[in-house]
Amino acid sequence: MGHLARTTGAAVAIAAALFLASSCMLDGGDFKSSKKSGPRVGVVEINETIMDSKEIVRRLDEFGEDDDLKALVLRIDTPGGAVGAVQEIYRGVMRLRGKKKIVASFGNTAASGGYYIAAAADRIFSNPGTVTGSIGVVAQVTDFSDLLALAKIKVNTIKAGRYKDMGSPTRPMTPEDEKIMQDLVSEVRGQFVSDIAKGRGMDRAKVEAAADGSIMTGAKAKELGLVDELGDMQDAVTWVAKAADLQGKPHLVYGKKKRQSLFKEMMESFIENADDVSSRFEGMKLRFQ
Repeated sequence: MGHLARTTGAAVAIAAALFLASSCMLDGGDFKSSKKSGPRVGVVEINETIMDSKEIVRRLDEFGEDDDLKALVLRIDTPGGAVGAVQEIYRGVMRLRGKKKIVASFGNTAASGGYYIAAAADRIFSNPGTVTGSIGVVAQVTDFSDLLALAKIKVNTIKAGRYKDMGSPTRPMTPEDEKIMQDLVSEVRGQFVSDIAKGRGMDRAKVEAAADGSIMTGAKAKELGLVDELGDMQDAVTWVAKAADLQGKPHLVYGKKKRQSLFKEMMESFIENADDVSSRFEGMKLRFQ
């Protein structure tokens, strides 16, 4: 407890120092964007574990409102993330279908939720060695009951609703708990499969056959019909520019990042890390990852 207090105190001191250093600075930090004339291709980068959809959806909407921008690249390099956030980004991409030509370009990893989002694009390009697939859902429940017993710590739970404390780390799961969790995970997996089939225009049975949770290379994904072309980012840009009937060499435009101070960025990072640590003790997690 003393160590935690010292650690927290040090973090607060660092944050305060950063605040003093950044309070004299103006908010800033735009993504790079080209001011050249001629055809433009928008780029939305999805390159970290997806825990929140707000910023990515905002960028998608920003490009969607630009009538002069006809093509969009989703540059994906992520292992996936939280179910709700991934589904919101997928819906954001689907809203742009028909308005823009959209291509997904895979980096090192485009697995699970990363692939889910890509399925909403008109076409998918992957490197042969990209790690992709992992079509499935996972929920993890941590059980600390033996550790609590060893430490002679008792937890009193007062609940209204038989299953309200399901997934609590203070007790083992019952067979009934496990069935509810399995039904939940299976239902969300079904949503995953349906959205891939819808976005890709694939037969659902073909998607089902690939949705065993296993990872695969981009080359294998192409064999299974989950990827359209093997190629890099430049190949994806060339395809989408042609599909959108852009004349001349296109240049890339990156969405503007929400302007905020260095202090705000540091505090958000601090809070996210604290939330990640605390979430490890919340028991149940449901994610595409």
